[in-house]
Amino acid sequence: MEKVLSTREYHLWAVARPSPDVEGQWVGHCLQLDVVTVGDSLEHCFQMLQEASGMVVCDDLNLGRNPLDRADHADPVWKEWARVMDQGTIKSISKTKNQASYLWALRWSVKAALTEMPMPHAMSERDRKARKAPSISTSEVELVLAA
Repeated sequence: MEKVLSTREYHLWAVARPSPDVEGQWVGHCLQLDVVTVGDSLEHCFQMLQEASGMVVCDDLNLGRNPLDRADHADPVWKEWARVMDQGTIKSISKTKNQASYLWALRWSVKAALTEMPMPHAMSERDRKARKAPSISTSEVELVLAA
């Protein structure tokens, strides 16, 4: 049985917009993790952001890094996010027509539980550390704003 050593929750924001270069594609940028994904729709773009953010958090925690140290606060996308926070309104992705005319801000959470799995006593220290791995879960969209 796995033993939970600690848990962490990361509340993340992303800005999503239609791709300026590829018709029919959406680009999403997770601000806190500095992760960029592409999807065939706004919903698909967000699904890709959820998956990528979970993998980044898992990898960083496995390497002993704080995932939130990745953010580049000088990136212009933070200004876009601030504009949506200031001028945006809450919207339903599925009910909004002409989604491409908006800049979207999406919020979700990634939860990480650092667990220790039972291991044989003859295992080396390096192998024991490798057996400690975060269990990751991502939430659905918690908030959607568009401007």
